[in-house]
Amino acid sequence: MNFSRTRIGTANPISNRFIAAIVATIAALALSVLSTGQWASADSGTTAPDPDPSPVPGAPRHVTARAGDEAAAVAWIAPAGDAHVTGYIVFASPSGITVETTHEDHLVIFGGLTNGVEYTFTVVAFNDAGHGEVSEPSSPVVPEEGLQLDEERLERLREHLRKLARKAKERFRDAGERAREKFEKTEDRGDKRLEKQTDRAHEFAEKSRDRATGRHERLVERARNWFERFREGLRERLHRAEGTDRYDELLVRTEESLGNAREKLADRIDRSDERKDARIEQAEETARHRIEKAHDRAKSAIERTQIRLAEQITRLNERVHELLRRLAEAWRDAQITDEG
Repeated sequence: MNFSRTRIGTANPISNRFIAAIVATIAALALSVLSTGQWASADSGTTAPDPDPSPVPGAPRHVTARAGDEAAAVAWIAPAGDAHVTGYIVFASPSGITVETTHEDHLVIFGGLTNGVEYTFTVVAFNDAGHGEVSEPSSPVVPEEGLQLDEERLERLREHLRKLARKAKERFRDAGERAREKFEKTEDRGDKRLEKQTDRAHEFAEKSRDRATGRHERLVERARNWFERFREGLRERLHRAEGTDRYDELLVRTEESLGNAREKLADRIDRSDERKDARIEQAEETARHRIEKAHDRAKSAIERTQIRLAEQITRLNERVHELLRRLAEAWRDAQITDEG
């Protein structure tokens, strides 16, 4: 790495405010891992990863710079999104000097700058798919004679940055795993509850079908018994009339009565069968309605869980962005104080 030369006798190689600002930026970088596109917003109602993430990285964020003697330190925040980052290219303007670094580095030192010249810096992330968007430029800085960037401290900061980033990724994975476990438990509970309610609905429909069928069979049996008794009574009357002058007339009336009784029997059986079908259909409709309500309740429970998880991530993102905003203000305040 090309560090600026050290001038013997100059005091305060790096101000405490600069160290604090860089450390705070590093901490924000670690937290920013949680603000990536792994989670959808609360408006979308889902916590699932983006099914079609862009293969090219987005723009790095919150690029900040600090001037030294013919040098400048530049730090930034990783781009939001799911695209894998292979490395970064940092551009100095107006010199056109570039520095390329790995995905683990978010702090570089530019050497060979001209004192008294105002510089801004931009950062581009890249991976196998290509280069991403160019970041917003940093605030302008002016290298000056006597401003020194301590090589040892910056290396420690760089290593600290890597460790924080790794820890943040591990914590993010743990948080994601806990969220997935919670979501899976909610789905599992919903599936079990839905299965139980579905079984109950089917059981209700089956019992209703059995009751309707049994009632119909009993009514048919009573109707047929009535017809048999009625027909037996007519036979007895006709038997007693044998050999009399009323026999022929009674025979005609008996056949007519039997015909009417058969029609009445068929009508009773048909109406009973219709009532049975209506009861079964009503029971099946009730069972379908119960199953649909159970599905709706299970779906609502899953959606509520998704919304709660999304709201938690949204609140976390808001805290991260508020921290980054405060870091930017602290960085500017430190620069103004030092320059003043």
